[in-house]
Amino acid sequence: MTHHSASGPILICEDDAIVALGLEMLLEERGLRLAPLATSADEAVALAEAHRPALALVDVCLAAGSCGLAAGREMARCFGIPVIYLTGRAEPSEAAEAEAWLVKPFEPRRLLDLVDAVLARAAV
Repeated sequence: MTHHSASGPILICEDDAIVALGLEMLLEERGLRLAPLATSADEAVALAEAHRPALALVDVCLAAGSCGLAAGREMARCFGIPVIYLTGRAEPSEAAEAEAWLVKPFEPRRLLDLVDAVLARAAV
């Protein structure tokens, strides 16, 4: 059960198809709407502009060497979209400026709790 009402869909920016599918399934089971999947930074920003998501889940390293951090910053700055970064790094050095971070692999419950918390903060 969710404790928020997201006005827009959730945008997943992930180039690993298996990880993306897992995220999609988890969020859809929670009853959240999803924007089309982005696999690169440029695609993420374009989809953010088109769909105005309530939240973006962004892998730090995207396809073709594109930077998820840059995409997340642009989505936040241009469209006011909160971003949860996903990373394989144990200690992301950029964590101080981020809305939220999850280090892979993570427990599904941790992701859902974080999504709920960020959406609740954004709704205030």
